[in-house]
Amino acid sequence: MSYKYEDLVEETRKLMVAELEADIASKSLHVNEWVQDEHHDTYIELLKSALQSGTEFDLEQEVRSKGILKERYTWHRPDGRTATVKVPEMAAKNLACGDFNRFYMRAICLKAKSQKQKEATVYRAMKTEHHMLESNSKVGNPVEVDELMKSLKRGESLESYLRLPPGPISGLTIKV
Repeated sequence: MSYKYEDLVEETRKLMVAELEADIASKSLHVNEWVQDEHHDTYIELLKSALQSGTEFDLEQEVRSKGILKERYTWHRPDGRTATVKVPEMAAKNLACGDFNRFYMRAICLKAKSQKQKEATVYRAMKTEHHMLESNSKVGNPVEVDELMKSLKRGESLESYLRLPPGPISGLTIKV
């Protein structure tokens, strides 16, 4: 099941790609630790292609078919210790949804600012089987676009920004 983005139009896609290219140029692009080091460039190409004309579902399928994810990675535990663990079964989906949505929201933040709006509104763009009750309470809430943009540029998710507990994909995004 794919996200239903309310403003995934050509102008938005151009802003998404421009944000990606800016991160690449400034060497600030966060590539998830699940992606094999030797496949970072491949992943970036796949991400750019999805931002230009695809969806998060297309990106997920390409990630799976290219086999660019690690089998195991180093997990940094909350207590500061590390452990080598298996990459989750849902890694391709989580990676694709997270990165595509992050760049979509960055574009929406830019659109909001260009319209002299300081806030955007959270909505559920994808129905999920097991979304958390905490995420329901965020639907319809305003978010400050400047602060959200800073968080997204650090590679953080909307869920992290909203201080939702870790869990399944929430299906949340924003609109102007």
